[in-house]
Amino acid sequence: MVASAGLEAACAPLETILKCPEPSIQPQQTVPKSSEQFIQPPEQLPERKYAVLLIDATEYDNHDPKRWIKLEYELECMGKVLQEANRQGIPVAEITFVDCIVLHDWKAPCRDKVTDQDLAQYKDNNWIKIKKKYVDAFKETSLQQELSQREITDLIVMGFSQIACVQETVKTANKLGYRVHTSFDLIQEWASAKCELFVHGVSQSVNISNCEIKPNPASGVDVKRTEYDIENSRQFYRENTHLVGDYSQLPIFKH
Repeated sequence: MVASAGLEAACAPLETILKCPEPSIQPQQTVPKSSEQFIQPPEQLPERKYAVLLIDATEYDNHDPKRWIKLEYELECMGKVLQEANRQGIPVAEITFVDCIVLHDWKAPCRDKVTDQDLAQYKDNNWIKIKKKYVDAFKETSLQQELSQREITDLIVMGFSQIACVQETVKTANKLGYRVHTSFDLIQEWASAKCELFVHGVSQSVNISNCEIKPNPASGVDVKRTEYDIENSRQFYRENTHLVGDYSQLPIFKH
């Protein structure tokens, strides 16, 4: 009998002899279906809003045909920018001195570059007239207010007197937080890179050659021509603007 019991134990099912404890069941971890839910949405960059500053480029006291001919290329480039701005509805601020007559039709040789019709379209739309007393277009004018109302972030600067009116306006624009864009086919000196002085914020300029001293007809103050350093001017615009190689590389043009 005893032997029989031992035999039964020896013949017990293998699964009984080798039976292991039940494995503990761990909580199932949730695996995301994809990694997309961990990707942060791209940060929305603020929309850039542009305005064009047309500085001292339509003034009647700059009507000398010899000067216009020298600037024909720049005027043509300005015209291209104006046309694109007009197409997109970008506002243009026409900035002139208070005592200047504005040459609205941009007479020869740029008449076939920027037509009366081009300018008329602006004046019905987003053409802002700014009259200034100083070389800086922001000083004691409504320019900043006009730009703020339109929520402008970026300025495309073009015009003449790059070492005076344009430069001083750029300095203030930077201080006010605007991003400034330009190219050297949009800003230029009037006459063969010779500095024509504006004294006491008046527009009547004094042409002085050979560094001689000459009275300003508007103020009676004696002034002396200063030498124009081309490289210094280039350096200023490289450091203080988003300077591009030519007008077609400006951000308002599709690349």
